Amino acid sequence: MFVASSNGVGDCKGWTFMLPAVSVGNAAQIAVDLLLASPTFEFEKVGYWYGPSVVPVACNDPLATKPKDQEGKVALSVEFYRSSKLKVVVMQRRSPLVKGGVKTFVSGIMKWAIKQEFGLVLLASSSQAYLNEKSQMERGWWTGVNLPPKLKKIMSAVVIPFRTCLEEEKEEKKTVKAKNSDPTGLELLKYNTEITRNLIMTCQKLKIPMLSVLAQVNEGDNLSDGIYLCMSLVAMLQMIEDPPVKINMSQFPFVPLAYRHAYGPEPDQTLYA
Repeated sequence: MFVASSNGVGDCKGWTFMLPAVSVGNAAQIAVDLLLASPTFEFEKVGYWYGPSVVPVACNDPLATKPKDQEGKVALSVEFYRSSKLKVVVMQRRSPLVKGGVKTFVSGIMKWAIKQEFGLVLLASSSQAYLNEKSQMERGWWTGVNLPPKLKKIMSAVVIPFRTCLEEEKEEKKTVKAKNSDPTGLELLKYNTEITRNLIMTCQKLKIPMLSVLAQVNEGDNLSDGIYLCMSLVAMLQMIEDPPVKINMSQFPFVPLAYRHAYGPEPDQTLYA
């Protein structure tokens, strides 16, 4: 269930709805944090998600790095932000889903997205690099369903490769692939991609235009993967707007503000009062 803040989501008909999967290396969460931290995009918090499928969390606001900004502010498991400049509503997640909660979570989120009349669902995710022998040359890939012709044409010009996650599904068990052939999208989604596959299938069934951008990563220090994924998402957000949005990236923070809490200000002590 979406709970609106005092500002509320407002009219976002035709906008893009972006959300991350809690996938390999947390690259998607890093990418969204970088996006939200940039003053260029002028994001404002508009609400949070409450439901039984999400592990509850209440913590110091990761986007507040100064003591005066922290007082009385908390972050919850799933929060929503809005940018009129990019015409996008972004969900950020601070916790995983409960066991068996993927279908319930995706179903609830998509019902809300339909109600808001978003024009596109954009998923940030990541897949295991070791599943693709070309991962060192191809840092990422994308897939999508129900994309309008204009958006298909735009995406055909991007440098990262496309992999379908639907057309080969029925033939997956019948086809014997060559030893060194490229893996399918389904094969890359096999491990540690959380809601990614279920969201793709749900959007296909509900005929919702959906685009997913995935970084190919290994577990470790995944800041560079998060930066790559964030820059890919920003580039796509600029391209899909009509007319295309021009963004000055000079103020883009290449380290998420949340990282400063490792050695930065102490959490607001009123949280524990």
